[in-house]
Formats: sequence, C-alpha cells, structure tokens
Amino acid sequence: MSSSPSPAAQLSERVTTALRQPARRAAFLVGVATGEPVCPGRKLYLLADLLDISPAQLVKEYETAGAPDDDSTQDALYDQALATART
Repeated sequence: MSSSPSPAAQLSERVTTALRQPARRAAFLVGVATGEPVCPGRKLYLLADLLDISPAQLVKEYETAGAPDDDSTQDALYDQALATART
C-alpha cells in the first residue's frame, strides 16, 4: 500500500507543476523582476498568484501542510519556485 504525499510535498509539487506552464512561469519571473528585492509579503502574493489562489488560501495551505506561517516557510517555497522557474 502506498501512502499519499504529505501536504507540504503536495504544495511543493503544485508550484513545480504551475511553473511548467509557460505563461505562469513568465508571469512569475516578471513579478520577481519588477519587485526586487522581494519582501515576504510580495513573496506570498507571487506564490498565490502562481497557484491561482488567494494569499489567504495559501496561508491556509501552509497551515494544512504543518508549516508555520512565517517568513522561513515562504522563503523556502519561493526559493524553490525561483530555482525551478530559472531552469
């Protein structure tokens, strides 16, 4: 019997999947480029936009994933998205 991925892994996979869509990847990179340096609040909005959900829904997903709603959580997901988008 296989276990389903954790909520955190599912959220990470959703980011990767969204970035496979050229329009979403481009919009994310433009958002990053126009907002440098990117503050935590902007990261939240960029990630929520990438996933096509509200920032409040993204915070709920952080909580579901067992992650604290803090800057380090956003930083990790944002860094993953940025690395994926630039590959």
